[in-house]
Amino acid sequence: MSSSNGSKKSEYEVGYGKPPKHAQWQPGQSGNPTGKKKKDESLLEKVKKLGGEEIVVHKGGQKQVISNLDAVAHALLAKAQSGHIPAIKILIDLNGEEAVMAASAMGYDITPADLAVLEIEADWQVLLEKAKLDAAAAVDEAEEGSIEDDEPDTAG
Repeated sequence: MSSSNGSKKSEYEVGYGKPPKHAQWQPGQSGNPTGKKKKDESLLEKVKKLGGEEIVVHKGGQKQVISNLDAVAHALLAKAQSGHIPAIKILIDLNGEEAVMAASAMGYDITPADLAVLEIEADWQVLLEKAKLDAAAAVDEAEEGSIEDDEPDTAG
């Protein structure tokens, strides 16, 4: 009961969902040999990782090893000490009054001129906030006026 050409009928039938034996996965072989793609690090994770790395800096003619975050803190303090208002604001936001006390403890006294500059900056911030509120109120009034003008007059 063999076919006319002498070949035996195979026990495994190839068809939909039944690939040939030679094309099937071998035992222990993965269908995804490279694996799942790793997630990209978030910006915060990258900053934490890079901030902890150590670098060599020259201070007073000597080499010192400090972390990247320490170097950033030193640079921020140096800018604030030179009177850079945004750097001062960052320090105050980060540490509040502690930053001012730390600067004075390091031997850097805030002069009356420094205080005057800070007071002027604070005054400008107050004026800016007031102008923003006034502008928003004017826009609201203009919108209300245009809505009232568009409504039909039903009283007359």
